[in-house]
Amino acid sequence: MDLKGRNMSVFGSSTHNEQSAVHQFAPERSEKLRSALLSGDQREPTEAKNRFLLVKAEGSSLRPIVWNFVDVPACPEFGGKAAGLARLAKLGCKIPDTVAVSAGVFRLGDMPEIARLRDEVSPYDKDCHLSATSLEERIKQHILEKPQAVFPQSLRELLAQELPEAHMSGFAIRSSATDEDGASSSFAGMYKTRLGVIYSDLVEAIADVLASAYSHRVIQYRKQRSDQATFNMAIIVQPTIQPEFSGVAFSQSPHPESNGEVSIECVPGFGANLVDGKVSPFHYSLCRDTLKMVSAVRPNGLPHGALDEVKDGLPVHTVRQIAREVLKIEQALQSPIDLEWLHTKNGRLIFLQARPITQFTPVSSAPLLRYQVLDASEPMGSGAPITGKVTSGRLVRYDKKPRTPVPEDSIVYADTIDVDWYPVLQDCRGVVTARGGFTSHIAIILRESGIPSVIGVGDDWARSNHNLFKATVTLDCSGQKGIIYQGKRDYVHEEIRTSEIPKPEFPTYLVTSSTRSSAELQKLPLSGIGLVRMEFLVAQEIGIHPLAIHEFDRGTLDDPTLAMKIASASSGYNTAYEWYVETLSNALSKFAKIAAGRRVNVRLPDFIADDYLTLLGGDRYEIGEEPNPMLGFRGTTKLISEQYEAALAADCQSIADAFQRRGFHNLAVILPFCRTPEDAQVATRKMRSFGLAGIQFGMMVEIPSNILLADAFVKYFDFFLVGPMDLTQLTYAADRKTTALGSYSDQTAATFEFVKLLLQKISWQNIDVFIGGWPLCQYFQEYKSIKTNNRLHLVELPDRIIEFLENANLVSNPDDRMSEFDTVRRS
Repeated sequence: MDLKGRNMSVFGSSTHNEQSAVHQFAPERSEKLRSALLSGDQREPTEAKNRFLLVKAEGSSLRPIVWNFVDVPACPEFGGKAAGLARLAKLGCKIPDTVAVSAGVFRLGDMPEIARLRDEVSPYDKDCHLSATSLEERIKQHILEKPQAVFPQSLRELLAQELPEAHMSGFAIRSSATDEDGASSSFAGMYKTRLGVIYSDLVEAIADVLASAYSHRVIQYRKQRSDQATFNMAIIVQPTIQPEFSGVAFSQSPHPESNGEVSIECVPGFGANLVDGKVSPFHYSLCRDTLKMVSAVRPNGLPHGALDEVKDGLPVHTVRQIAREVLKIEQALQSPIDLEWLHTKNGRLIFLQARPITQFTPVSSAPLLRYQVLDASEPMGSGAPITGKVTSGRLVRYDKKPRTPVPEDSIVYADTIDVDWYPVLQDCRGVVTARGGFTSHIAIILRESGIPSVIGVGDDWARSNHNLFKATVTLDCSGQKGIIYQGKRDYVHEEIRTSEIPKPEFPTYLVTSSTRSSAELQKLPLSGIGLVRMEFLVAQEIGIHPLAIHEFDRGTLDDPTLAMKIASASSGYNTAYEWYVETLSNALSKFAKIAAGRRVNVRLPDFIADDYLTLLGGDRYEIGEEPNPMLGFRGTTKLISEQYEAALAADCQSIADAFQRRGFHNLAVILPFCRTPEDAQVATRKMRSFGLAGIQFGMMVEIPSNILLADAFVKYFDFFLVGPMDLTQLTYAADRKTTALGSYSDQTAATFEFVKLLLQKISWQNIDVFIGGWPLCQYFQEYKSIKTNNRLHLVELPDRIIEFLENANLVSNPDDRMSEFDTVRRS
């Protein structure tokens, strides 16, 4: 091939046969190259046939060699993206056929006009808003005015020859700057990408990508994030591949509470709208160690229907294939990795980009930071959280990107934002968007910049909460969900030195119905989760009375407004029942994954009448406010009643789905407020009939009859959990909801005697007994002396667990138990 214009060195990467590796740039040297190939230290050809050519401006002759001879990461003139693709190709991952053109081929600096324009705006000028915008346009214009000076004809011919399939699909032009895709600065989405470019438009498209290195957003980002004062721009050219789905995969979620998960997001077709943050994607979370599906969420924020055959998103086996490949790549590269990929209709998984995850700190090495909003009542919306922080500010709505930086006290709301917004967001307090994904380019940039954000609150949020604009709001981004609250909410923030906390003598568990406690579970000497209350999950994740859902499916619900809300919530499912089960199974799987390898006790819902009234439709099925709801129609009595049988079936199916189909065998189920052994017999029989097989059954011990008849109850259960609050109120006949009787809630002498009696009644039964923490924990030495072959465990609330562990030695020393421990607890 006669290369006119600039001479170039072409380094060819191919796992084709040797003849195609030699190629036809210098046929007279093919035999010499063949010898080099045969004698060199070559990798065995992989099944994925990757062609990877490096084009470099050099001397007067061509020197084609296979890419294996070139350590691309050590050749900075090809940029960060090319280095990432080279690593993937070496690992045998399928990538598109690729031609990487070094920055030296284009020699922008050799054009006096461009050098002069580039010097007009320093990347480190603070006030470069307007001039930088025009700089990008003017550099592109100068390239197009003298294309041969930047873009030799020989390069166009080479691209046409090496990427013949691009003549049908179009070329894909991507940036590969020398400071792109680094460990500390990603430049995610900052440079332009062009897809579907026809041959006649190659020059214009490459000029567009080259000039994007001088856009306002890039200049501002480089000023804030990059440690490279100088940089160069290489170009990657590939055929455009038509995907069925495109997406992003994080080998480890950068959110502290999801470190043990692979996070995958995708959209049908090309992924530009996903990475640009313009749409909300399908989101999948999987356990890193088992690849069990933790959650699968549709773009409107609802979980998928049948996870084994997702109609609108990716099938589960494909999601697991992606996760498996991502983990292999992470292991090979020895770093948490962010990958862009596409999946074709014929089942090919192709990787487009690989870069280190920026702003990633594993929970195991991060300090234990605890944020807590003191008044968490009446949340106004939720979405994906960014940064793990809490912030407050004035909520300001923008229908398009503002021309000047937003006020420092503002929290920005927009339907969508992309990386073009970065220069105007640097001083804001936070960001809220209607659409977008956790892995989008702007989400990565916001995370790097430390800007608390709630992404993807839904298209209807702004209309429903229009009164919040121009008012103060608080964003709580510290949990699994980012929460928006009206007004300025006070919060506490502390850092715990976990290395100084002693391991307790007895296995100790956390009581929690929020995944916000995942950091405690991973960094404290805890044995698992002692109690998850399902009624909290129903209220938080469903919000609708389960019997209303049952009536809706039967077609007997005569409330049009309620029916419309259920139809909207369960859209995409065959039944509302299926939505209910899948939603709760997702929530339970989160807890099981967080406590992987450790026990999680899940209590079936113990809704008392006034609690049920808070759910949509509750007034249709509840008797109203009972005179004494703590002693009313609640617990097991309600669950096994004919009226509530459909609700019990749905709850059991939710647990069974997480335990059996998803494989979270660390779950156990607890029956609440069970009055008689006969009720226990009926309940356990129904639970088995509703799919709960092979899972341990437990019972809450919170009624005197549970203790006096413990030898009868024990026939139906594998373990007991002593609930100190209900047991104390029923022992002292003091309703804990009655303020005037509050002083009896701290009484312990009679409750202590009851727990001793329980242990005596079940002597030598070889079961586990979980005992609620304060105040009963102070008697553990006495309990230990009479436990026989039963096993004792402690459970404690999140707000007391740190203090309890710090003072665990007092539990082992009964002589000091009352005064000293009580003083510490209240201090």
